[in-house]
Amino acid sequence: MMNFSEVDRYILSHMAEQINVVHIADHFHFSTAQLYRIFVRETGRSPQQYIMDYKLEYGCAMIREAKYSFREISEALGFRYESHFFRQFKNELGVTPSEYKRHVASFMGGR
Repeated sequence: MMNFSEVDRYILSHMAEQINVVHIADHFHFSTAQLYRIFVRETGRSPQQYIMDYKLEYGCAMIREAKYSFREISEALGFRYESHFFRQFKNELGVTPSEYKRHVASFMGGR
C-alpha cells in the first residue's frame, strides 16, 4: 500500500508538467479507478480537484512571495497559458491572481 505523502511529493515534483490522473496511476502502478478511490478516501476529493487545489495553493504561496511574475507562476504550475491560470484561479478562489496579489500587498502593508 502506498503512503499518500508519496503522492504529494510526486505532484510537487511534477507540478510544472501537465500532470494528470493517468500519470500518477502509472507511476504508482494503480488503475485510474483504484487511484480515484484512494484519493476520495484520503482527501474527500477527486484526483483532478486535489491536483488543482494543490497547484492553486502553491500559486498563492508564490504570489505572496512577491518575486514571481504571473507568467512564471503559471509555467511553474504547468499551465500552458497564463490565461488558463487566471481562469482556474478565478473559478476556484473567486478572485483573479491580480486581485489576490493586491489584497495580499494591502494586508502586508503595501509590500
